Amino acid sequence: MTNWQDPQTLFLSARAFVLCTHLAFGVFIWDWATSLWFDWQVLTGKRRLSFPAIVYLLARYTTLAALTVGLVITNAMNPNIDCESWNYALQTLAYTAVALTSLLLMLRVFAVSRRNLYIMIFFSTLYVADWGTIIYGIVHSSAVYIPELFLCAATNLKRHRPNTIVQFSFDLSCLATMTYFLLRSGSRGGSLWSFIVNQGIIYFIVISVGYLLAIVFLVLDLNDAITQIPNVFALTVMVIFSQRMQRDLSEFYAGSTHGGTTASGSAPPAGSGAVLPRFNASRRKDSAVHTSRGIHIVQSTVVHTDREDADKDDDDMFPMSKMDGSTADIQSFQTQNDKPNS
Repeated sequence: MTNWQDPQTLFLSARAFVLCTHLAFGVFIWDWATSLWFDWQVLTGKRRLSFPAIVYLLARYTTLAALTVGLVITNAMNPNIDCESWNYALQTLAYTAVALTSLLLMLRVFAVSRRNLYIMIFFSTLYVADWGTIIYGIVHSSAVYIPELFLCAATNLKRHRPNTIVQFSFDLSCLATMTYFLLRSGSRGGSLWSFIVNQGIIYFIVISVGYLLAIVFLVLDLNDAITQIPNVFALTVMVIFSQRMQRDLSEFYAGSTHGGTTASGSAPPAGSGAVLPRFNASRRKDSAVHTSRGIHIVQSTVVHTDREDADKDDDDMFPMSKMDGSTADIQSFQTQNDKPNS
């Protein structure tokens, strides 16, 4: 049986941590570089700079800064490096990135639940608890220098266990809540697989699995280096997939704001709990036409009002539902028997 506290094993574990940090940085840089077009559209005004957009950009570049600091402490050629300060910087940036990403997930849950008051209170409370464990983990973090590996290695990782557990609980709650509301509303108009992919459920699943692995290794507590490896990947996976969900939803709902179709030319899935961006309807006008074959056609016309200011919080990144049944069926058909003419 492997002795995980053996000096040789500790050395190899630390080396594995260094390699995994470089791998995570490379994966994130690839995702960041291939999606810069989205950042550019937000910064140049092609997409409105709203609160979710600001959270998206902060989470994205805080993660980039955290992984950059991670490269510094895993390539510490100077033996006089202040490992404590660099470690505090790393923990602060990494945990802040996690908290901002959690905020993106929470906003998505709020949108799907149509701002259900109980859902908002529950997740807001859980989010505050998450920040509490984040501060606790940052304050109690520490690091030592390993000259053989040119590495500032974090220690005392047991203090980070509450944060990882709370974060996993948060992600799992988001997944369960989002799945419940989406499946309750139905998945008409396409396959179930397309439905869960379009709505981002698959992203929540991957994020939850990543943090589940981190919890397992925290509980096993083999050694500090091995314990850190799943946390690095959990952070990278969480940021990448939550931001991919953000971009996918933005593209899905931001096609034609007046024609009722998306960029791909199809309408949003019925029952998704979302409406097209800036589509503010206040009332419906119904007109009926009778035909000689007994077909009674009821056509509903959506009448718009000029209330753009009220819609500013419901931008194209997280469309919210403001009214029941909006844009789900613009035209409905009913058949009934007309009385015979005398």
